[in-house]
Amino acid sequence: LAFINQEVMLTGEVSAYPNLAAPAEVADALVKTGFNVVNLATNHSLDKGVKGLEACLENVHAREFDAILGAFRTQEEADAQCIVEKQGIRFGFLSYNYGLNGYSLPADKSYMISLTSDEKILADTEAIRPNCDYLLVSMHWGNEYQHTPSAEQERLAQLLADQGVDLIIGTHPHVLQPMKWLEGKNGNQTL
Repeated sequence: LAFINQEVMLTGEVSAYPNLAAPAEVADALVKTGFNVVNLATNHSLDKGVKGLEACLENVHAREFDAILGAFRTQEEADAQCIVEKQGIRFGFLSYNYGLNGYSLPADKSYMISLTSDEKILADTEAIRPNCDYLLVSMHWGNEYQHTPSAEQERLAQLLADQGVDLIIGTHPHVLQPMKWLEGKNGNQTL
């Protein structure tokens, strides 16, 4: 498995900060490079609005990724469990994003991006944990350019560890933050 956080939506256009967009062909480059798990739940998910996110989702789904995380075309996709089997091991994936740079989803499309909430994390992890051998969660969180995790990152990391998550992949700060093991409430270890 090779995971990538695709921060910029692949809408088919090119656009610079603060409303980022990139060509759809970037997805081809990701596949050719060997990435097979792509996360789309970032603070830039709505930089080009719902139409931009929909274009990105179509562009990414047109490629051969094993898993597309955090952004969904339909409520059914949002509700489905993402499990990828490799060499007899079932890997479960979840993804959450702290926010959307001041943009918001229309009420009838609230399923499109997996936003962070304790209630959602608890429900999702309880549902998927029995169906996978190894559970990975991508968290778009923290403060940009801060080399240490925030109190909220630490709180959420412990919540995830207590839910039996095996690996937390943190994205967003644009700098490295420390890696450590956490002990969950059942004695499990979470990286």
